[in-house]
Amino acid sequence: MSSKRLLEKPITCTRAKTLQQELDKHRQINKEPLAQVSKIVDLEDEVELLRSQNRELLAARKVTQEKVVNLPIRNQPVHKSDVRKDNFSVQIKTELETLGIKLTNTLRKTMEVAHEETVVEAIEALITALETSDIKSPGGLA
Repeated sequence: MSSKRLLEKPITCTRAKTLQQELDKHRQINKEPLAQVSKIVDLEDEVELLRSQNRELLAARKVTQEKVVNLPIRNQPVHKSDVRKDNFSVQIKTELETLGIKLTNTLRKTMEVAHEETVVEAIEALITALETSDIKSPGGLA
C-alpha cells in the first residue's frame, strides 16, 4: 500500500492493529540485516585496528633486523663423543693402538692442542725409543 492511501483511510481500532502488526513484521524483517550491518561495521573497525598494529609491528621488526649482527659459525660437533672419534687421523689412531697406548683424557687434550705433524713426530720418536730402550709403559713416557 502506498503511504497516500494509508492516510486517506480513516484509522480504526482494527486498522491500527493491522498497521501495528505490519510495522512489527517489517521491523522483524529488518532486524537481521541491521544486525549484520552492525557486525560488518565492527569488523571493519577491527580490520583497521589490526592493519594499524601490523604496520607498527613491521616497522619495529625492520628496526630490529637492522640491529642483527651475523656471528661467525664454528664447526663444533654436537656431542663430545664426536670430538673423540673425528679429531685425530686414522694414522695416529692406528699407531697408538699398535703401541698399546690408550687414549686417555690427558693424552687427548694434549694432542688436541698440538698440530697433527707434531703428534706424528712424537709417535715416531716413541717408536724409536721403544726399539732402542726398555720402556715398560709407553703411554706414560714423557
